[in-house]
Amino acid sequence: MRRHALRIITITLCILAMAAADLLAGGPTQGQQPADEWTGRGRGYDMGAMRYGDGPREGNGPWVMTAEQIDELLDVLAEVNPEVAQRIEQHRADQPDSVMQMLRPHAPGLQRLVYLKRNEPEHYALRVEDIQLERHCDELAGELRNAEAADDAETAGQLRTELAAAVARHFDVRQQLRERHLQRLEQRIEELRQQIEQRRAARDELIQQRIDELVSDAAQAQW
Repeated sequence: MRRHALRIITITLCILAMAAADLLAGGPTQGQQPADEWTGRGRGYDMGAMRYGDGPREGNGPWVMTAEQIDELLDVLAEVNPEVAQRIEQHRADQPDSVMQMLRPHAPGLQRLVYLKRNEPEHYALRVEDIQLERHCDELAGELRNAEAADDAETAGQLRTELAAAVARHFDVRQQLRERHLQRLEQRIEELRQQIEQRRAARDELIQQRIDELVSDAAQAQW
C-alpha cells in the first residue's frame, strides 16, 4: 500500500512537471530581461524567487531546498491534487529528507506554476484545471474499461457520458491555453519587429559603439 501511494505521488509530480514545461518557451513576458543591444540575444526570465536547489549544502552533499520552498511547492500541489499533497506532508513528517529528494527533480516545473500563481492568476487557474482534468479523464477512462469488462452496460453508459463531458471541458481549457500561448508569441514577434526597427535607425551609432568596445578591450589586453 505504501509503495502504491508513492507511485501515485511520483506520477502526479511528473504530470505537473510536463504540464508546466512549455512556460520556458512561451512563458510570460513579465519579468523578461532586455535583449543585448548588439547580439539581440535575450537574457531569460526573472522568476521572482530564488531558484529551487540553490539553498545551503549539507556537508559536501547536493543542494537542498529550504522549508519555505518546500511549503510553497506543496501549496501549489495541494490545489492540483490535495490527496497527494496530504500524503507527502505525512511522509515529510516521518522522513523529511526523502520528501526533499522526491520533490527536487520536479521543482523547476512546480516553480513555474508558483510563478504563474504569483503573476498570472488566470493562466495559473487554467493550468491547474488542465492538470486536474488530465487526471480526471484518465480515472474515468479506467473506470469505463472496468465497467465494460464486467459487462455493466448501465454503469458504462453513465461513465461514457461523464467522460465525454470531461474531455470536452479539457479540450476547451487546452484551447484557451493555446490561445494565450499564441498571444505571447504574437507579442514577442511585435517586440522583435520594434527592436529591429530601432537597431536599423541606430545602425551607425551601434556600429561605432561596438568598435569602441572592441578597441577598449584590445587596449586592456595589451596593458
